[in-house]
Amino acid sequence: EVDVYFAKSNTSYPTVVEKGFALDLNDIIAQKKFDLTPYGTVLEQHYVIDGKLYALPFRTNDWVIYYNKSLFDAANIAYPTNDMTDEKFFETGSQISEGDVYGSAFFPKPGFIVPALIGGVDGFDVLTSDFKQLIPATQKIVDEMAAGTWENFAESVSMSKDQTYFYQGKWAMLYDGSWFTQMLEAQDLGFEYLVVKSPYWAGTSKKGFATSTPVLLNAKTQKLDAAWTVLSFLCGEEGAKIVAESMLVPGYKTDEIMSIFKQSTGLDDSSMAALTDNTTYGLGTASVQLARISSAINEELELVLTGNQTAEEMADNLNTRRDEIMNG
Repeated sequence: EVDVYFAKSNTSYPTVVEKGFALDLNDIIAQKKFDLTPYGTVLEQHYVIDGKLYALPFRTNDWVIYYNKSLFDAANIAYPTNDMTDEKFFETGSQISEGDVYGSAFFPKPGFIVPALIGGVDGFDVLTSDFKQLIPATQKIVDEMAAGTWENFAESVSMSKDQTYFYQGKWAMLYDGSWFTQMLEAQDLGFEYLVVKSPYWAGTSKKGFATSTPVLLNAKTQKLDAAWTVLSFLCGEEGAKIVAESMLVPGYKTDEIMSIFKQSTGLDDSSMAALTDNTTYGLGTASVQLARISSAINEELELVLTGNQTAEEMADNLNTRRDEIMNG
């Protein structure tokens, strides 16, 4: 049997726990005196379920804005900053959008846009909060799409557009996770890119969305010490150095490890500041219902983005669907 394994994401991770496939790590962490401090807040935000910890993060992804300096220079517009609001993100993008070039951009999948909506309300939790609170942010994103600030969602999907359009110089600013750094460094771009912190909605706290990749131990492992050795290597200091060298942000972060990441990517100090010391948020409390509710949000948002329902209808439908999921 498999003793150590990856889950797809922190959103799907609770489902693995629900099926009884994951071992609570609290005892062995205490036994080994393993320091959890370098993981920051990600354990509490993504992995603790009813006081039990079933995974450690192999890597984390702060969602940020990547921008093309050349497009800003050509438009004679000031570069984005690490304290940009979402409103400024769209206002700036509107000054660049022309023809087939768009100033603001999202990867055309609902799951890449939902984090921006959730950030519209401090402390929003998809398990408990009223989805009507997301109507203003949803409507703003729809209005900016209609205005041409970012590309029509349905058109982008029909043309199978993805991050490569940033490579091609067609998107000036892209909202994406920190894994995109590795992808960019593998390209011959022909322009310089930089990174700034995720924008925040005016009137809310400065924060950014974060995801992570969990590593778990099989609840039935007969080789606990050996399995722990593998897990603590992958998600601890040694593994983190290798991850940082490969231009990805590890879950285990120290000043030394982030220096390795900076050296491997060549990012400047401002871009590094965008990827570190962030106040982060997720979709909600780690729960076995999280993945199901997340899927429902993606489905309902896609109907809004394709003009098949309003933001208000989305909110009503999500409140109803969540009740069905939670009580089903």
